[in-house]
Amino acid sequence: MESSEYDYIIIGGGSAGCVLANRLSADPQTRVLLLESGPTYRDHLLGVPLASYLQVFRHAWNYSTVAQPGCNNREVSLPCGRVMGGGSSVNGMLYTRGEPHCYDGWAAQGNPGWSYREVLPYFRRSESYEAGATPFHGGDGTIHVSKVRFRSAYDDALLAGFQDLGLPYNPDLCGESQFGAGWLDVTQHKGWRCSASRFVSEVSSRKNLTVRVSAHVGRIELSQGRATGVRYQYEGKPQQARAAREVLLAAGAIASPKLLMLSGIGQANHLRSLGIEVEHHLPGVGENLQDHLRAPLYYRRKVDFAPVPQQLLGKGKHMLEFLATGSGLMSSPIIAAVIAFAKILPHGAGVDCQFTPTIWGTDIENRYLDCVNLQPCLVGTRSVGRLRLAGTDPLAAPRIDPGYLTHRDDVAVLLGAFKLARELARTSGLQALLGEEVKPGIQMTSDAELENYIRQTVETCFHPVGTCRMGQDDMAVVGPDLRVRGLDGLRVIDASIMPSIVNGNTNAPTLMIAEKGADLVLAG
Repeated sequence: MESSEYDYIIIGGGSAGCVLANRLSADPQTRVLLLESGPTYRDHLLGVPLASYLQVFRHAWNYSTVAQPGCNNREVSLPCGRVMGGGSSVNGMLYTRGEPHCYDGWAAQGNPGWSYREVLPYFRRSESYEAGATPFHGGDGTIHVSKVRFRSAYDDALLAGFQDLGLPYNPDLCGESQFGAGWLDVTQHKGWRCSASRFVSEVSSRKNLTVRVSAHVGRIELSQGRATGVRYQYEGKPQQARAAREVLLAAGAIASPKLLMLSGIGQANHLRSLGIEVEHHLPGVGENLQDHLRAPLYYRRKVDFAPVPQQLLGKGKHMLEFLATGSGLMSSPIIAAVIAFAKILPHGAGVDCQFTPTIWGTDIENRYLDCVNLQPCLVGTRSVGRLRLAGTDPLAAPRIDPGYLTHRDDVAVLLGAFKLARELARTSGLQALLGEEVKPGIQMTSDAELENYIRQTVETCFHPVGTCRMGQDDMAVVGPDLRVRGLDGLRVIDASIMPSIVNGNTNAPTLMIAEKGADLVLAG
Protein backbone atom coordinates (compact mmCIF):
# COMPACT_ATOMS: atom_id res chain seq x y z
CA MET A 1 0.00 0.00 0.00
CA GLU A 2 1.35 3.38 -1.06
CA SER A 3 1.31 6.05 1.64
CA SER A 4 1.71 9.82 1.63
CA GLU A 5 1.06 12.79 3.92
CA TYR A 6 -0.75 16.09 3.40
CA ASP A 7 -1.95 18.88 5.63
CA TYR A 8 -5.55 18.61 4.41
CA ILE A 9 -7.31 15.74 2.67
CA ILE A 10 -10.54 16.69 0.91
CA ILE A 11 -12.92 13.84 0.11
CA GLY A 12 -15.15 14.73 -2.82
CA GLY A 13 -14.49 16.96 -5.83
CA GLY A 14 -18.02 18.34 -6.08
CA SER A 15 -18.94 21.99 -5.72
CA ALA A 16 -17.83 22.17 -2.09
CA GLY A 17 -14.63 20.16 -2.52
CA CYS A 18 -13.47 22.26 -5.46
CA VAL A 19 -13.90 25.48 -3.46
CA LEU A 20 -12.01 24.01 -0.52
CA ALA A 21 -9.14 22.81 -2.71
CA ASN A 22 -8.74 26.29 -4.15
CA ARG A 23 -8.89 28.22 -0.90
CA LEU A 24 -6.79 25.90 1.23
CA SER A 25 -4.00 25.54 -1.32
CA ALA A 26 -3.58 29.32 -1.66
CA ASP A 27 -0.77 29.08 0.89
CA PRO A 28 2.09 27.39 -1.00
CA GLN A 29 3.33 25.84 2.24
CA THR A 30 0.05 23.96 2.73
CA ARG A 31 -0.15 20.50 1.16
CA VAL A 32 -3.65 19.61 -0.08
CA LEU A 33 -4.99 16.35 -1.52
CA LEU A 34 -8.34 16.34 -3.36
CA LEU A 35 -9.94 12.95 -4.04
CA GLU A 36 -12.84 12.67 -6.51
CA SER A 37 -14.54 9.38 -7.38
CA GLY A 38 -15.56 10.46 -10.88
CA PRO A 39 -13.63 11.61 -13.96
CA THR A 40 -12.28 15.05 -14.73
CA TYR A 41 -14.59 17.72 -16.15
CA ARG A 42 -14.43 18.15 -19.94
CA ASP A 43 -15.90 21.26 -21.54
CA HIS A 44 -16.62 19.61 -24.88
CA LEU A 45 -18.90 17.05 -23.19
CA LEU A 46 -20.55 19.06 -20.44
CA GLY A 47 -19.90 22.70 -21.24
CA VAL A 48 -22.53 23.11 -23.97
CA PRO A 49 -25.76 23.57 -21.97
CA LEU A 50 -28.27 21.88 -24.26
CA ALA A 51 -25.98 19.00 -25.19
CA SER A 52 -24.93 18.38 -21.58
CA TYR A 53 -28.33 17.13 -20.46
CA LEU A 54 -27.67 14.00 -22.53
CA GLN A 55 -24.61 13.33 -20.35
CA VAL A 56 -26.24 13.53 -16.91
CA PHE A 57 -26.63 9.82 -16.23
CA ARG A 58 -23.15 9.05 -17.58
CA HIS A 59 -21.62 11.26 -14.90
CA ALA A 60 -23.72 10.34 -11.90
CA TRP A 61 -24.22 7.81 -9.18
CA ASN A 62 -27.60 6.59 -10.42
CA TYR A 63 -29.19 6.03 -7.03
CA SER A 64 -32.82 5.30 -6.34
CA THR A 65 -34.76 5.62 -3.13
CA VAL A 66 -36.35 2.72 -1.35
CA ALA A 67 -40.08 2.35 -2.02
CA GLN A 68 -41.80 5.54 -0.89
CA PRO A 69 -45.23 5.10 0.73
CA GLY A 70 -45.98 8.77 -0.02
CA CYS A 71 -45.33 8.13 -3.70
CA ASN A 72 -47.61 5.10 -4.12
CA ASN A 73 -44.74 2.81 -3.06
CA ARG A 74 -42.57 3.82 -6.02
CA GLU A 75 -38.80 3.87 -5.97
CA VAL A 76 -37.78 7.36 -7.10
CA SER A 77 -34.64 7.99 -9.15
CA LEU A 78 -32.12 10.18 -7.28
CA PRO A 79 -28.90 10.60 -9.32
CA CYS A 80 -25.96 12.49 -7.79
CA GLY A 81 -23.06 14.00 -9.73
CA ARG A 82 -19.97 11.84 -10.16
CA VAL A 83 -17.48 14.08 -11.96
CA MET A 84 -15.15 16.90 -11.00
CA GLY A 85 -17.45 19.76 -10.07
CA GLY A 86 -20.16 17.38 -8.90
CA GLY A 87 -23.71 18.53 -9.46
CA SER A 88 -22.54 21.85 -10.89
CA SER A 89 -21.11 19.93 -13.87
CA VAL A 90 -24.37 18.19 -14.79
CA ASN A 91 -27.20 20.25 -13.31
CA GLY A 92 -29.64 22.68 -14.94
CA MET A 93 -27.35 25.57 -13.94
CA LEU A 94 -30.12 27.43 -12.05
CA TYR A 95 -28.64 29.97 -9.66
CA THR A 96 -31.01 30.77 -6.82
CA ARG A 97 -30.23 30.81 -3.11
CA GLY A 98 -33.36 30.61 -1.01
CA GLU A 99 -34.66 33.50 1.05
CA PRO A 100 -32.87 35.25 3.94
CA HIS A 101 -35.20 33.77 6.56
CA CYS A 102 -33.89 30.29 5.73
CA TYR A 103 -30.41 31.20 6.93
CA ASP A 104 -31.71 33.19 9.87
CA GLY A 105 -33.52 29.98 10.77
CA TRP A 106 -30.22 28.09 10.76
CA ALA A 107 -28.76 30.61 13.22
CA ALA A 108 -31.87 30.38 15.40
CA GLN A 109 -31.42 26.59 15.57
CA GLY A 110 -28.19 27.05 17.50
CA ASN A 111 -25.75 27.92 14.73
CA PRO A 112 -24.22 31.35 15.38
CA GLY A 113 -22.44 32.80 12.38
CA TRP A 114 -24.88 31.36 9.84
CA SER A 115 -27.51 34.12 9.63
CA TYR A 116 -28.22 35.63 6.23
CA ARG A 117 -26.30 38.80 7.02
CA GLU A 118 -23.27 36.69 7.94
CA VAL A 119 -23.36 34.30 4.96
CA LEU A 120 -24.14 36.86 2.25
CA PRO A 121 -20.45 37.84 1.85
CA TYR A 122 -19.64 34.20 1.06
CA PHE A 123 -22.29 34.07 -1.66
CA ARG A 124 -20.75 37.20 -3.13
CA ARG A 125 -17.17 35.90 -2.83
CA SER A 126 -17.71 32.95 -5.19
CA GLU A 127 -19.77 34.86 -7.77
CA SER A 128 -18.97 36.95 -10.81
CA TYR A 129 -22.30 38.48 -11.77
CA GLU A 130 -22.78 39.43 -15.41
CA ALA A 131 -24.28 42.82 -14.48
CA GLY A 132 -21.48 43.61 -12.03
CA ALA A 133 -21.24 43.70 -8.25
CA THR A 134 -24.30 44.74 -6.22
CA PRO A 135 -25.15 44.47 -2.52
CA PHE A 136 -26.45 40.97 -3.28
CA HIS A 137 -24.01 39.84 -5.99
CA GLY A 138 -20.26 39.50 -6.36
CA GLY A 139 -18.40 40.87 -9.34
CA ASP A 140 -15.08 39.03 -9.46
CA GLY A 141 -15.63 35.47 -8.24
CA THR A 142 -14.88 32.18 -9.95
CA ILE A 143 -18.48 31.22 -10.73
CA HIS A 144 -19.93 33.32 -13.53
CA VAL A 145 -23.66 33.99 -13.27
CA SER A 146 -25.68 35.43 -16.13
CA LYS A 147 -29.15 35.56 -17.60
CA VAL A 148 -30.20 32.80 -20.01
CA ARG A 149 -29.10 33.78 -23.50
CA PHE A 150 -31.86 32.06 -25.46
CA ARG A 151 -35.29 33.66 -25.23
CA SER A 152 -38.45 33.17 -27.24
CA ALA A 153 -42.10 34.23 -27.34
CA TYR A 154 -42.70 31.49 -24.78
CA ASP A 155 -40.65 33.38 -22.19
CA ASP A 156 -42.49 36.64 -22.81
CA ALA A 157 -45.80 34.82 -22.43
CA LEU A 158 -44.65 33.17 -19.21
CA LEU A 159 -43.57 36.45 -17.65
CA ALA A 160 -46.87 38.11 -18.56
CA GLY A 161 -48.85 35.07 -17.45
CA PHE A 162 -47.26 34.92 -14.02
CA GLN A 163 -48.07 38.60 -13.53
CA ASP A 164 -51.66 37.96 -14.60
CA LEU A 165 -51.82 35.47 -11.72
CA GLY A 166 -50.62 38.07 -9.22
CA LEU A 167 -46.93 37.16 -9.12
CA PRO A 168 -45.10 40.47 -9.58
CA TYR A 169 -42.05 40.97 -11.74
CA ASN A 170 -38.95 40.42 -9.60
CA PRO A 171 -35.77 41.84 -11.17
CA ASP A 172 -33.48 39.90 -8.79
CA LEU A 173 -34.57 36.49 -7.58
CA CYS A 174 -31.42 36.39 -5.43
CA GLY A 175 -32.35 39.58 -3.59
CA GLU A 176 -34.22 40.05 -0.34
CA SER A 177 -37.17 38.02 -1.61
CA GLN A 178 -37.69 35.36 -4.24
CA PHE A 179 -41.42 36.06 -4.50
CA GLY A 180 -42.58 36.76 -8.02
CA ALA A 181 -41.43 35.99 -11.56
CA GLY A 182 -38.23 37.01 -13.27
CA TRP A 183 -35.48 36.20 -15.72
CA LEU A 184 -33.49 33.16 -14.72
CA ASP A 185 -29.90 33.42 -13.52
CA VAL A 186 -27.69 30.51 -14.56
CA THR A 187 -24.10 29.49 -13.90
CA GLN A 188 -22.84 30.24 -17.39
CA HIS A 189 -19.96 32.24 -18.82
CA LYS A 190 -20.55 33.56 -22.34
CA GLY A 191 -23.15 30.83 -22.77
CA TRP A 192 -20.95 27.95 -21.58
CA ARG A 193 -21.64 26.03 -18.38
CA CYS A 194 -19.55 27.41 -15.52
CA SER A 195 -18.84 24.38 -13.36
CA ALA A 196 -17.34 24.59 -9.87
CA SER A 197 -14.49 22.56 -11.34
CA ARG A 198 -13.12 25.97 -12.38
CA PHE A 199 -12.03 26.45 -8.77
CA VAL A 200 -9.58 23.58 -9.36
CA SER A 201 -8.64 24.19 -12.99
CA GLU A 202 -7.68 27.81 -12.34
CA VAL A 203 -5.10 26.72 -9.74
CA SER A 204 -3.94 23.50 -11.41
CA SER A 205 -0.38 24.76 -11.59
CA ARG A 206 -0.03 24.87 -7.81
CA LYS A 207 2.56 22.28 -6.85
CA ASN A 208 1.13 21.94 -3.34
CA LEU A 209 -2.27 20.76 -4.67
CA THR A 210 -2.61 17.09 -5.63
CA VAL A 211 -5.79 16.11 -7.45
CA ARG A 212 -6.75 12.50 -8.02
CA VAL A 213 -9.83 11.55 -10.03
CA SER A 214 -11.44 8.08 -10.15
CA ALA A 215 -10.24 7.69 -6.56
CA HIS A 216 -12.64 5.77 -4.32
CA VAL A 217 -12.37 6.44 -0.60
CA GLY A 218 -13.40 3.45 1.50
CA ARG A 219 -12.66 4.63 5.00
CA ILE A 220 -11.61 7.55 7.16
CA GLU A 221 -8.87 6.42 9.53
CA LEU A 222 -9.30 7.27 13.23
CA SER A 223 -6.91 7.03 16.14
CA GLN A 224 -7.71 7.97 19.74
CA GLY A 225 -10.65 10.16 18.78
CA ARG A 226 -8.95 11.90 15.88
CA ALA A 227 -9.18 11.55 12.10
CA THR A 228 -5.68 10.77 10.87
CA GLY A 229 -6.17 10.05 7.18
CA VAL A 230 -8.02 7.97 4.59
CA ARG A 231 -7.77 4.68 2.74
CA TYR A 232 -8.76 4.71 -0.93
CA GLN A 233 -8.40 2.93 -4.25
CA TYR A 234 -6.57 4.65 -7.07
CA GLU A 235 -5.49 3.18 -10.41
CA GLY A 236 -6.36 -0.28 -9.15
CA LYS A 237 -4.15 -0.06 -6.08
CA PRO A 238 -4.93 0.47 -2.38
CA GLN A 239 -3.63 3.80 -1.13
CA GLN A 240 -3.28 5.46 2.25
CA ALA A 241 -2.97 9.19 2.89
CA ARG A 242 -2.32 10.79 6.26
CA ALA A 243 -3.66 14.19 7.27
CA ALA A 244 -1.35 16.29 9.43
CA ARG A 245 -4.13 18.77 10.13
CA GLU A 246 -7.64 17.73 9.05
CA VAL A 247 -9.75 15.44 6.91
CA LEU A 248 -12.52 17.41 5.18
CA LEU A 249 -15.53 15.42 4.02
CA ALA A 250 -17.25 17.11 1.08
CA ALA A 251 -18.87 14.20 -0.72
CA GLY A 252 -22.48 15.40 -0.57
CA ALA A 253 -25.66 14.53 1.27
CA ILE A 254 -25.62 10.89 0.16
CA ALA A 255 -21.93 9.96 0.17
CA SER A 256 -20.80 11.95 3.23
CA PRO A 257 -22.99 10.14 5.79
CA LYS A 258 -22.35 6.87 3.97
CA LEU A 259 -18.59 7.26 4.39
CA LEU A 260 -18.93 8.29 8.03
CA MET A 261 -20.88 5.12 8.72
CA LEU A 262 -18.44 2.93 6.79
CA SER A 263 -15.76 4.45 9.02
CA GLY A 264 -17.59 3.46 12.20
CA ILE A 265 -19.15 6.86 12.88
CA GLY A 266 -22.91 6.82 13.25
CA GLN A 267 -25.81 5.13 15.03
CA ALA A 268 -24.14 2.35 17.01
CA ASN A 269 -26.84 -0.30 16.68
CA HIS A 270 -27.06 0.17 12.92
CA LEU A 271 -23.30 -0.15 12.52
CA ARG A 272 -23.14 -3.25 14.71
CA SER A 273 -25.94 -4.87 12.71
CA LEU A 274 -23.62 -4.76 9.68
CA GLY A 275 -20.56 -5.93 11.55
CA ILE A 276 -18.91 -2.49 11.50
CA GLU A 277 -16.85 -1.68 14.57
CA VAL A 278 -18.24 1.41 16.28
CA GLU A 279 -15.58 4.09 16.51
CA HIS A 280 -17.87 6.93 17.55
CA HIS A 281 -21.59 6.76 18.35
CA LEU A 282 -23.23 9.69 16.57
CA PRO A 283 -26.94 8.94 16.10
CA GLY A 284 -27.71 11.86 13.77
CA VAL A 285 -25.56 10.58 10.90
CA GLY A 286 -27.89 9.91 7.96
CA GLU A 287 -30.93 11.47 9.64
CA ASN A 288 -32.70 14.69 8.56
CA LEU A 289 -32.67 13.91 4.81
CA GLN A 290 -34.66 16.51 2.88
CA ASP A 291 -35.22 17.18 -0.82
CA HIS A 292 -37.33 19.19 -3.25
CA LEU A 293 -39.90 17.56 -5.53
CA ARG A 294 -41.55 18.48 -8.83
CA ALA A 295 -44.69 17.28 -10.60
CA PRO A 296 -44.89 17.03 -14.41
CA LEU A 297 -47.63 18.98 -16.20
CA TYR A 298 -47.32 18.61 -19.98
CA TYR A 299 -48.96 20.77 -22.65
CA ARG A 300 -48.72 20.28 -26.39
CA ARG A 301 -46.95 23.10 -28.21
CA LYS A 302 -49.02 24.77 -30.91
CA VAL A 303 -46.16 27.02 -31.97
CA ASP A 304 -42.67 25.77 -32.80
CA PHE A 305 -40.78 28.36 -30.74
CA ALA A 306 -37.81 25.94 -30.51
CA PRO A 307 -37.04 22.76 -32.49
CA VAL A 308 -37.11 19.57 -30.45
CA PRO A 309 -33.65 18.41 -29.28
CA GLN A 310 -33.28 15.60 -31.82
CA GLN A 311 -33.82 18.06 -34.67
CA LEU A 312 -31.62 20.63 -32.99
CA LEU A 313 -28.66 18.38 -32.27
CA GLY A 314 -28.74 17.05 -35.81
CA LYS A 315 -28.15 20.49 -37.31
CA GLY A 316 -24.59 21.75 -37.17
CA LYS A 317 -25.66 25.36 -37.70
CA HIS A 318 -26.90 25.60 -34.13
CA MET A 319 -23.59 24.35 -32.74
CA LEU A 320 -21.69 26.69 -35.04
CA GLU A 321 -23.81 29.59 -33.80
CA PHE A 322 -23.05 28.62 -30.21
CA LEU A 323 -19.31 28.24 -30.81
CA ALA A 324 -19.20 31.61 -32.55
CA THR A 325 -21.41 33.63 -30.20
CA GLY A 326 -22.11 31.60 -27.04
CA SER A 327 -25.81 32.10 -27.68
CA GLY A 328 -28.68 30.52 -29.56
CA LEU A 329 -30.55 27.34 -28.80
CA MET A 330 -27.48 25.39 -27.70
CA SER A 331 -27.04 27.83 -24.80
CA SER A 332 -30.45 26.86 -23.41
CA PRO A 333 -30.47 24.94 -20.12
CA ILE A 334 -33.81 23.36 -21.23
CA ILE A 335 -35.46 25.37 -18.47
CA ALA A 336 -37.21 28.45 -19.87
CA ALA A 337 -35.62 31.86 -19.39
CA VAL A 338 -38.37 32.82 -16.91
CA ILE A 339 -39.10 31.15 -13.57
CA ALA A 340 -41.29 32.11 -10.62
CA PHE A 341 -41.68 31.58 -6.90
CA ALA A 342 -45.06 31.65 -5.13
CA LYS A 343 -46.57 31.07 -1.73
CA ILE A 344 -49.33 28.47 -1.64
CA LEU A 345 -49.94 27.91 2.08
CA PRO A 346 -50.84 30.93 4.23
CA HIS A 347 -48.77 29.74 7.19
CA GLY A 348 -45.01 29.54 7.08
CA ALA A 349 -42.44 32.12 6.10
CA GLY A 350 -41.65 32.95 2.51
CA VAL A 351 -42.30 31.12 -0.74
CA ASP A 352 -43.02 27.40 -0.79
CA CYS A 353 -43.25 26.58 -4.51
CA GLN A 354 -41.17 27.26 -7.60
CA PHE A 355 -42.16 27.08 -11.26
CA THR A 356 -39.41 26.02 -13.65
CA PRO A 357 -41.16 25.65 -17.02
CA THR A 358 -39.23 23.73 -19.64
CA ILE A 359 -38.92 24.45 -23.34
CA TRP A 360 -39.41 20.75 -24.10
CA GLY A 361 -41.40 18.22 -22.11
CA THR A 362 -38.85 15.46 -22.08
CA ASP A 363 -38.84 12.83 -19.34
CA ILE A 364 -36.33 10.10 -18.57
CA GLU A 365 -37.40 8.20 -21.71
CA ASN A 366 -37.37 11.37 -23.87
CA ARG A 367 -41.09 11.29 -24.42
CA TYR A 368 -43.28 14.44 -24.70
CA LEU A 369 -40.66 16.25 -26.79
CA ASP A 370 -43.44 18.11 -28.62
CA CYS A 371 -44.67 19.47 -25.28
CA VAL A 372 -43.63 21.85 -22.55
CA ASN A 373 -43.63 21.02 -18.85
CA LEU A 374 -44.85 23.82 -16.57
CA GLN A 375 -43.22 21.85 -13.74
CA PRO A 376 -44.50 23.11 -10.38
CA CYS A 377 -41.95 22.33 -7.67
CA LEU A 378 -42.16 22.02 -3.91
CA VAL A 379 -39.44 24.10 -2.22
CA GLY A 380 -41.03 24.53 1.21
CA THR A 381 -40.27 20.91 2.09
CA ARG A 382 -41.40 19.59 5.47
CA SER A 383 -41.08 15.85 4.93
CA VAL A 384 -37.94 14.37 6.47
CA GLY A 385 -36.28 11.01 5.86
CA ARG A 386 -33.05 9.17 6.50
CA LEU A 387 -30.19 7.28 4.92
CA ARG A 388 -28.71 3.98 6.08
CA LEU A 389 -26.08 1.59 4.78
CA ALA A 390 -27.24 -1.41 2.80
CA GLY A 391 -23.94 -3.22 3.37
CA THR A 392 -20.23 -2.66 3.84
CA ASP A 393 -19.14 -2.42 0.19
CA PRO A 394 -17.88 1.18 -0.28
CA LEU A 395 -19.17 1.18 -3.88
CA ALA A 396 -22.64 -0.12 -3.03
CA ALA A 397 -25.61 2.23 -2.93
CA PRO A 398 -26.99 3.04 0.52
CA ARG A 399 -30.64 2.75 1.51
CA ILE A 400 -32.08 6.17 0.75
CA ASP A 401 -35.45 6.96 2.29
CA PRO A 402 -36.31 10.67 1.92
CA GLY A 403 -39.82 10.17 3.30
CA TYR A 404 -41.26 11.95 0.27
CA LEU A 405 -44.74 13.46 0.79
CA THR A 406 -45.11 12.09 4.31
CA HIS A 407 -45.94 15.58 5.60
CA ARG A 408 -49.41 16.70 4.61
CA ASP A 409 -48.29 20.28 3.90
CA ASP A 410 -46.00 19.05 1.11
CA VAL A 411 -48.96 17.47 -0.65
CA ALA A 412 -51.01 20.63 -0.14
CA VAL A 413 -48.28 22.82 -1.66
CA LEU A 414 -47.90 20.64 -4.74
CA LEU A 415 -51.65 20.39 -5.18
CA GLY A 416 -52.04 24.16 -4.98
CA ALA A 417 -49.06 24.76 -7.26
CA PHE A 418 -50.45 22.28 -9.78
CA LYS A 419 -53.75 24.18 -9.93
CA LEU A 420 -51.91 27.48 -10.27
CA ALA A 421 -49.88 26.07 -13.17
CA ARG A 422 -53.11 25.11 -14.91
CA GLU A 423 -54.30 28.70 -14.49
CA LEU A 424 -51.01 29.86 -15.98
CA ALA A 425 -51.65 27.75 -19.08
CA ARG A 426 -55.00 29.52 -19.52
CA THR A 427 -53.52 33.04 -19.57
CA SER A 428 -53.91 34.76 -22.93
CA GLY A 429 -50.28 34.72 -24.02
CA LEU A 430 -49.79 31.03 -23.30
CA GLN A 431 -53.12 30.03 -24.81
CA ALA A 432 -51.77 31.29 -28.13
CA LEU A 433 -48.72 29.00 -27.81
CA LEU A 434 -49.95 25.89 -26.01
CA GLY A 435 -52.53 23.32 -26.99
CA GLU A 436 -54.06 20.44 -25.10
CA GLU A 437 -53.01 19.29 -21.67
CA VAL A 438 -51.36 15.98 -22.44
CA LYS A 439 -50.54 14.82 -18.92
CA PRO A 440 -52.44 14.31 -16.70
CA GLY A 441 -55.24 15.58 -18.99
CA ILE A 442 -58.18 17.88 -18.36
CA GLN A 443 -60.41 14.96 -17.36
CA MET A 444 -58.54 14.80 -14.05
CA THR A 445 -60.12 17.50 -11.87
CA SER A 446 -60.88 16.35 -8.33
CA ASP A 447 -58.40 16.89 -5.51
CA ALA A 448 -58.30 13.15 -4.85
CA GLU A 449 -57.45 12.38 -8.49
CA LEU A 450 -54.81 15.09 -8.66
CA GLU A 451 -53.25 14.05 -5.36
CA ASN A 452 -52.98 10.48 -6.58
CA TYR A 453 -51.44 11.71 -9.85
CA ILE A 454 -48.90 13.79 -7.95
CA ARG A 455 -47.96 10.87 -5.71
CA GLN A 456 -47.61 8.65 -8.78
CA THR A 457 -45.45 11.03 -10.83
CA VAL A 458 -43.37 13.33 -8.60
CA GLU A 459 -39.64 13.42 -9.26
CA THR A 460 -36.67 14.73 -7.37
CA CYS A 461 -35.30 18.19 -8.08
CA PHE A 462 -31.86 16.70 -7.29
CA HIS A 463 -31.48 18.68 -4.05
CA PRO A 464 -30.81 16.18 -1.21
CA VAL A 465 -29.45 17.89 1.90
CA GLY A 466 -29.30 17.67 5.68
CA THR A 467 -27.89 14.23 6.48
CA CYS A 468 -24.97 15.56 8.59
CA ARG A 469 -26.98 18.30 10.25
CA MET A 470 -25.31 21.30 11.83
CA GLY A 471 -26.34 22.13 15.39
CA GLN A 472 -25.52 21.71 19.05
CA ASP A 473 -28.06 19.11 20.21
CA ASP A 474 -27.53 15.37 20.54
CA MET A 475 -28.74 14.63 16.99
CA ALA A 476 -26.45 17.18 15.34
CA VAL A 477 -23.52 15.70 13.43
CA VAL A 478 -21.39 18.85 13.15
CA GLY A 479 -21.22 22.04 15.19
CA PRO A 480 -21.40 25.57 13.77
CA ASP A 481 -17.67 25.28 13.03
CA LEU A 482 -18.48 22.17 10.90
CA ARG A 483 -16.32 19.90 13.08
CA VAL A 484 -17.77 16.44 13.60
CA ARG A 485 -19.03 16.47 17.16
CA GLY A 486 -16.87 14.46 19.56
CA LEU A 487 -13.97 13.95 17.15
CA ASP A 488 -10.87 15.97 16.29
CA GLY A 489 -9.41 16.58 12.85
CA LEU A 490 -12.62 15.89 10.91
CA ARG A 491 -15.18 18.26 9.40
CA VAL A 492 -18.08 17.91 6.99
CA ILE A 493 -18.39 20.79 4.54
CA ASP A 494 -21.15 20.32 1.96
CA ALA A 495 -24.94 20.40 1.56
CA SER A 496 -25.38 17.65 4.13
CA ILE A 497 -24.78 20.12 6.98
CA MET A 498 -27.94 22.14 6.27
CA PRO A 499 -30.21 22.02 9.35
CA SER A 500 -33.20 22.67 7.08
CA ILE A 501 -33.47 22.85 3.32
CA VAL A 502 -33.55 26.31 1.77
CA ASN A 503 -36.49 27.33 -0.42
CA GLY A 504 -34.43 27.62 -3.59
CA ASN A 505 -31.90 25.68 -5.62
CA THR A 506 -29.09 24.23 -3.54
CA ASN A 507 -25.92 24.62 -5.60
CA ALA A 508 -25.31 28.28 -4.73
CA PRO A 509 -25.83 27.57 -0.99
CA THR A 510 -23.36 24.69 -1.25
CA LEU A 511 -20.74 27.02 -2.71
CA MET A 512 -21.43 29.43 0.14
CA ILE A 513 -21.05 26.66 2.74
CA ALA A 514 -17.66 25.75 1.26
CA GLU A 515 -16.47 29.36 1.16
CA LYS A 516 -17.37 29.84 4.81
CA GLY A 517 -16.07 26.38 5.68
CA ALA A 518 -12.69 27.22 4.18
CA ASP A 519 -12.46 30.28 6.42
CA LEU A 520 -13.39 28.17 9.45
CA VAL A 521 -10.66 25.65 8.61
CA LEU A 522 -8.05 28.35 8.10
CA ALA A 523 -9.04 29.94 11.40
CA GLY A 524 -8.04 26.67 13.11
